[in-house]
Amino acid sequence: MTWAIFGLCVNPEFQTRLRTEINSLSTEMPTFEALNSLPFLDAVVRETLRMYTPFASVMRLASKDSVLPLSPEAPITDVNGVKRDSIL
Repeated sequence: MTWAIFGLCVNPEFQTRLRTEINSLSTEMPTFEALNSLPFLDAVVRETLRMYTPFASVMRLASKDSVLPLSPEAPITDVNGVKRDSIL
C-alpha cells in the first residue's frame, strides 16, 4: 500500500485518473466484483507489485550438478581436444 500511495503521489496525473475511475462507482461501499471491474485500479496494483515486489529476492542453491547426456555413439570434442559424452 505504501508504494502504491507513493507512486500516486509522484504521478499526480495517475492519481487523478484513478480517483475519477473510483468515483465513477455508484456506491461508497463497492463489492469485490465492482472493484475488479476497474481496469486502471487493476493496472496500478499490478504495476506496484511489479516494481516493488513483496519478496526482494529468492536465493536458490543447486543440491547437485546438472548433467546433459549426449549420444554415446557420437561424442563431441571440446576446444581442448577432449572427447565428451556429457555436458556438465
